[in-house]
Order: sequence, then C-alpha cells, then structure tokens
Amino acid sequence: MISYGVLKAEIDLLGLVNMRDDYNAALTLEDVLSNLRDVKRLSEILRDLCSNSCIVLMPGRGIERLDKYVLQSHDIVIVCDSAVDYLSRSDILSELRDRTILVTDLDAEWDSLMKFCRAVRPIVIVHAHGDNMGRIPWIRYLEYSYICGTCQVPLDLRLVEYVEGFTDGDRALILASKISRKIEIIGLDYSSTYSSKGISTIKRVKFNILSYYVDTLRSSTMIFIY
Repeated sequence: MISYGVLKAEIDLLGLVNMRDDYNAALTLEDVLSNLRDVKRLSEILRDLCSNSCIVLMPGRGIERLDKYVLQSHDIVIVCDSAVDYLSRSDILSELRDRTILVTDLDAEWDSLMKFCRAVRPIVIVHAHGDNMGRIPWIRYLEYSYICGTCQVPLDLRLVEYVEGFTDGDRALILASKISRKIEIIGLDYSSTYSSKGISTIKRVKFNILSYYVDTLRSSTMIFIY
C-alpha cells in the first residue's frame, strides 16, 4: 500500500496545497466561529460520540440503495458534503436527524447545503482551506445542532483544529474510525474518476488518498462497502 507520506509529497509537487492560503482560511474560520452559537472543538465532540456502528454516505453509485432501514440500523450517520445534493432531493431526508454529522469544505451547491442543514440540523464540521475562504463567512446562515472547525495546516487554535485528510471523504473516514469500530460506506465509487480523456491527475491523487484511508481502516476496523 502506498504511504500517506508519498501521497502528501505528490500533492505538494502538484501544487494542490497553498500553505499561506490555507493558513489564512483557518484564521478566517476561527474568527467566524468565535461569533457563532453552539460551537465546540472537534476533540470535544468526539468525546461525546462513541457508537457501536457508523455509516458514511458518499456521492457515488450505490447511494441510491440507501433507505430508512439502513439508516435506522446505525448509531451515527456521517455525510460527505458531496453527497448533500443527492440527499437534499431524496425522500429519506427526514430520517437524517439524530446524530447526523456533516463533513464539509463548503464545496456543495449552497442551496442544497442550506436545505440539508435546515431539515437535518446536523453536527457540522467545517474544513478550512484556501479555495473556500470566501465561503467561510456563509456558515453563519446554516442551521445545526453544533458546529466546529478543522484545517489542513498544523495549527491548534482555540476553536479550529488540524486534521489529516485532503478531501471530505478522507476526513469522514478518519472521523468514523475515531468513534466506531464498525463502519459501513455507501456511495464509494472510484469509477467517477474516469472520463473520455482518462483519469485527471488531481482526481487520481484524491482517490489514491481516499483508497489509502480505506485500506488503513480495513486493517484495524470492521468495514463494509456497498
């Protein structure tokens, strides 16, 4: 299995991470969160979220198999924001209420994100990076039970904490591994990297990292992929 260090070096070579912009985004998120209600640190939330089973919802093929019975059989539901567009149009949105966590870097369609949060009132984990700095102030319009902040630069601010992971999928899996020993994933679909021109370099790297975390979990956790 390729190491995370090698993947991180590949990210750096491709220029996919701008440390200065990521640093400024983390400070922006810290500032916005300091003016919101019901804000917790991620480490504080994790202490309250120990479960027997957890399901992670991703946006690929397979998510259409999701139904209320699947959701009801898990203690915690973790939603990647790339799955919000589908979920906000589905008839199971009302089932996603108690103990639902949204992992987002605010890349989802904003109308879908607003609708999802209004219906579900999830725990929202907002990730700061340079590309989404302009959207960070918008989080004051989201509805949630609790909100917290993460970043991808080694900072430990009062409200924003550093976490590993380059995509929402990575961070969702890392979060799931910290709160449950049994994880199911619906909607994990590597084929979405393919196009008429083949696999884009950026998509390849992102899915390599996601694959790294899936393989890591397989060695330490009961993990099931549908």
